[in-house]
Amino acid sequence: IFAKPALFALNPVYVDGSAIVVIMSFRTFFYVITGVLYQMLLGIETTDIEQNQKFSSLTKSKIFFVPTLTNIHYSLYIVTMVTTIIILNSSGVSELELVTWWTIIALALQMPFFIYAWILVQKHVRFSFPYINTLKYVGGTILFVIVFLLTSEFIINYQPSIYDFLPTIMLQLAICIGVYLLITYIIDKKTRIFFKSIAA
Repeated sequence: IFAKPALFALNPVYVDGSAIVVIMSFRTFFYVITGVLYQMLLGIETTDIEQNQKFSSLTKSKIFFVPTLTNIHYSLYIVTMVTTIIILNSSGVSELELVTWWTIIALALQMPFFIYAWILVQKHVRFSFPYINTLKYVGGTILFVIVFLLTSEFIINYQPSIYDFLPTIMLQLAICIGVYLLITYIIDKKTRIFFKSIAA
């Protein structure tokens, strides 16, 4: 959400790449969750602790399967990226467009492996996902985003001087955090308990 102001703080020239940061944040999120799911698959594998195991049994286990899946992902990523860069470069697109396509491809290729890993884990490990609580926090975040989009252009002063820019971004941050906390306080019981424990 704060990609544009953060990039502006680094260098005003970077503002044009704010969409890239947003796409990469989603890609990184799913990449990390996929890694956790892979670790869960490796953790439930028992082939390696059994005595006198044949090599063929090990190759069929998750100990070999998970790294193989990772290598397929990376190989597919490299081939797709190289092909796309060659095609786009010959078309004369800008560097910004090249990087944008790179992030889109990285996210698009991450999603199938995330979904597949999730399905595999669900087959072996039964755990309940807190859908209702997640939807509450997602709803609070959506309202947070709406407030930011409606107010940021009026509040944030995109000036090269840090003395003009920093106070406005801090004000915007305080408003958005305040809105988020207020919304979650209203809709979520655990947040109310948390606030009351702080006040006590």
